[in-house]
Amino acid sequence: MDAASELRQAHRTAALITAGLITGLVMYAVIASVFRMSHAPSEGVASPPAPQMSFARYAAWSASGVVVVALPGLRRTLLTRRPSETRERAIARLTLATVAVGALAEFPAMAGFVLVILGGLFLDFYLLGSLSLALLLAYAPRYEAWEAWLATPAPRP
Repeated sequence: MDAASELRQAHRTAALITAGLITGLVMYAVIASVFRMSHAPSEGVASPPAPQMSFARYAAWSASGVVVVALPGLRRTLLTRRPSETRERAIARLTLATVAVGALAEFPAMAGFVLVILGGLFLDFYLLGSLSLALLLAYAPRYEAWEAWLATPAPRP
């Protein structure tokens, strides 16, 4: 397999995984909509007391904020090239970084989904899900960016 087709195959794999994560967000929204139709307004499965629900809400938003702040640093760390790194290893690093960042970008939507299940907080779910979608789209694999990253020489030791 030549170098260009190897990169193209890795990019296609990462793009499919990202598309799967976005599909997961859509499925969360579908399940939340079904949940909304089958339960009374502002009612969750557990229906914890208001102070506990308020704490869960703040925790979900705070953790989502941490994810938003941490994603660029995580991506930068995962994409740090080693001086003796082969092209194949560098391509694997690109794929790993895309999948790891994408999986972490889905966290806000999962936290929002938990808020729906616990207390029926649909607005929070939709906002956190939108945040996840924006993160997934912002960090989606772009072939031209991958080519440019591979063309950049690795740092000297």
